[in-house]
Amino acid sequence: MAVFYGLYVADERLAAALDLLRFLAEPQFVRRAHITVRGPYNNPQSDILRMVANKTYQILFDGVDSFIEVGKKQNTVFLKCEVPSIEQVWHKPDFEGKIRPHLTLYDGGDRAHAIALLRCCSRYRLKFTARSTEIIQIKAKSKAAEIEEFKIHQDIYDEILGRRIDYLTIQGQQWRQRLPFFEEVARFIEGNYVTK
Repeated sequence: MAVFYGLYVADERLAAALDLLRFLAEPQFVRRAHITVRGPYNNPQSDILRMVANKTYQILFDGVDSFIEVGKKQNTVFLKCEVPSIEQVWHKPDFEGKIRPHLTLYDGGDRAHAIALLRCCSRYRLKFTARSTEIIQIKAKSKAAEIEEFKIHQDIYDEILGRRIDYLTIQGQQWRQRLPFFEEVARFIEGNYVTK
C-alpha cells in the first residue's frame, strides 16, 4: 500500500465540516479530508516526520476547482489551497514538479456527480484561512474505525446540518439524495469561516 504524508485542518469544527463534505461527496472514502504534500512512497519515511516536527502551516483556501478533462476518466473536485513555504517539503512526483496543494472533496468515476458538486460549491464563496496540523502520515482506516470516527464528530455534524444524520443511511443513498446535505455544509463553511 502506498504511503502518503499530508496536512489536516487543526480547527476541529472546520475539520469536521470538511470531513463531512468529503463523506457526503463520496461515502465509501476511508480517509479524513486532508492536503497531501508528499508521496507516494513504498514504505513509511520516518526522516520526513523528523524534518518537519512541530511545524504547522497557514492554509489559504481559495475556492473550488477540478481535475476534469474531456476524454479522460479523472473526475476530481477539490478546494484549491495556497500553503506558504510548503515548497520546502513538497514531493509529489505525480504532479510533474508542479506545486498544487488542494483538499479533495470527490475523486470518483461519475462525471455527472463531479460536475454537480463543482456547481454546488461554485455557488458559495469558499475562501478562508485555517491553521494546519503538523505533517503526518495519512493512513487508511478500517470500516470499524471509519464508523467510530464518524460518531466522534456526530455532535458537530448535527450542528452543521441542524439535524441528526445516520451514517449508514447516508452511505446507502444515491449522490442526488446527498447533494442537499452537501450544500448545507458548504453554506455552513461560508457562513462561519469566510471573512466578509
